[in-house]
Amino acid sequence: MTSWIELAQLDYCIGHHAGTDRFISVALPSRTTKQVGYFEHYTTEELIEKAKEILQGQELTEEQKSVYGIGNTDEN
Repeated sequence: MTSWIELAQLDYCIGHHAGTDRFISVALPSRTTKQVGYFEHYTTEELIEKAKEILQGQELTEEQKSVYGIGNTDEN
């Protein structure tokens, strides 16, 4: 991987709790309501395992792979 693309950001993140490794954030569902919540912090390996569980063996088509630049890894 030679470059990164931002896929998401934590708007209104108010901090990180080291004990639970969670990012604490505020949601603004309306002009008068605020809700405090959190996002789990996952390792790359945990995210890969979550994706495998969600996909249940499904794979990208060759066309989809080319869009994301993940073609044949056997090529030098």
